[in-house]
Amino acid sequence: MLSQTANQTTKPMLKALVMEPMTDEEIRELAAMDWLGVMAKLWSVFGKPLDPDALTIYQEMLDGVPLGLLEKAIRRVVREHKYNSVPTVAEVWTAVRKELGNPEDVDQAIESWVNAQFKSAVYRFETVTAVTAEVES
Repeated sequence: MLSQTANQTTKPMLKALVMEPMTDEEIRELAAMDWLGVMAKLWSVFGKPLDPDALTIYQEMLDGVPLGLLEKAIRRVVREHKYNSVPTVAEVWTAVRKELGNPEDVDQAIESWVNAQFKSAVYRFETVTAVTAEVES
């Protein structure tokens, strides 16, 4: 199933490399593959064969975690996990909470985290636009 999905994303990846416009669906597919790739590290880092059924469960249990936050949480889990086993979903959620500063309301903290990331990206874009405008004048 995963290799079939990977083959389906080859076309959007090639479009991205040659800077052809991608559809929203193609962008979602690439993002999903990135997200699943981050999750798959839990198996590869600990030398375990990837279990597609378990990966599907992890995806369902963690689907509200944005990619950037998931990457940080997975790095934390890999650093702190003490056993030669795939860390549990609960361990990943614990790492997500730690990355967010152990909030009482995790959903609200994730929303705030996403907004902060968006503002940071917009600020960088606005800075580039302002510099470009100055250069052009």
